[in-house]
Amino acid sequence: MRLMNGYVKMRAARPASMLIAAVVALMALPACGQRNVVLNVDVLSYMDATETEFNFGPVPALPGGFTTGEQSVVPEADINLVGNFADIADIHTVNLRIAIASESYSGDGADTLRFYLSEPGTDPRTTPVVMTVPLTLTASVADTTVTEITGDERVLGLFSSQAMKLAITTSLRGPSNGDALSGRVTITGIDATVIAGRKAL
Repeated sequence: MRLMNGYVKMRAARPASMLIAAVVALMALPACGQRNVVLNVDVLSYMDATETEFNFGPVPALPGGFTTGEQSVVPEADINLVGNFADIADIHTVNLRIAIASESYSGDGADTLRFYLSEPGTDPRTTPVVMTVPLTLTASVADTTVTEITGDERVLGLFSSQAMKLAITTSLRGPSNGDALSGRVTITGIDATVIAGRKAL
């Protein structure tokens, strides 16, 4: 653990290790001053591998492109965070970064992935979309798309809680002509950078 430019930097992926690291870091901070702890949370590690890779197609070629509409690929994934982190820390900001690898085996088209987050007792899809990620799919081309958001107050509040739910949807558009669209989308990273300070006594 090192103090650097007013921050304590560390990596924590699972609830137990994250809690221990966060508590130790926060208790090490002086009661006054502007020093913060930076926690890098690997949200993807809480998910099953079957929830991070999706095969799609064939989507037939039609004039104007056939659209599937919004379809659920992850109805609800439970993300269990730190048990009482918010009791000892004030979370200042949360940066959420999502990386997606996509590949079209055949046909050209597009996809739109939408990510929803909610409290445990709420269906994520009844809440506003947290992040929308458009993908361009080109036959025989693999691509990686990275999207980030910072400053969403609702996301900040969710990361202050003990747990949350995640839902992911897809919306495909097929080609106007040529080969049917088929391929694969893989979520390769969902990372949250949480900046928090020790609560005033």
